[in-house]
Amino acid sequence: MYTVFFVSGVIHMAGDAMVTGRIIFSAFTFFMLQPFGITIELLIVHIWHQFSGSQDKPTTVDDFDVGDKLTSVKSAGKEKSRFRRCGSAA
Repeated sequence: MYTVFFVSGVIHMAGDAMVTGRIIFSAFTFFMLQPFGITIELLIVHIWHQFSGSQDKPTTVDDFDVGDKLTSVKSAGKEKSRFRRCGSAA
């Protein structure tokens, strides 16, 4: 994760250098702070679940499966859409 943000920061810094004619580290700093923020967030979630005793916890960024959770949920063996159309009954 840190490598991807590093490469992105370098690319954006190069873009800033082409536009301004000088090297500016603001974009690089922004992109390098992102993985630290994600790491701190995951650490807080981990600590929270340690103290609350919850077993349902993501341990890495890869464990966050947002796509499946937003599109459907399993209910009594049948898959139902979580969202319904306007004006339709559940």
